[in-house]
Amino acid sequence: MIERFEREMGISNKEFYRLLPQALKNMDYEIINDNLINANYAGGKIEIEHGVEQKRKIASLELPVLHVTFTFADISPDNIELFNTKFSQVYQRGGG
Repeated sequence: MIERFEREMGISNKEFYRLLPQALKNMDYEIINDNLINANYAGGKIEIEHGVEQKRKIASLELPVLHVTFTFADISPDNIELFNTKFSQVYQRGGG
């Protein structure tokens, strides 16, 4: 079974890779090239691919944006949800 979803992340490429080891903690993973990561998880595979860093402009403010695609192969829906929760927590920014 393959499941895929896309996500827009308000983060720079540099910050994305700085946090990646924490997000994929306790997983075997490999950075294939500048925008592709493969990881083993819960008996299956995860492919994380992102586009080129873009900028979102709001008035005079510019924020970095990465479009990220996650592809899960042979991973149960419960384990996908668990991965997404943990991954999101690592990349979560301040707020109330």
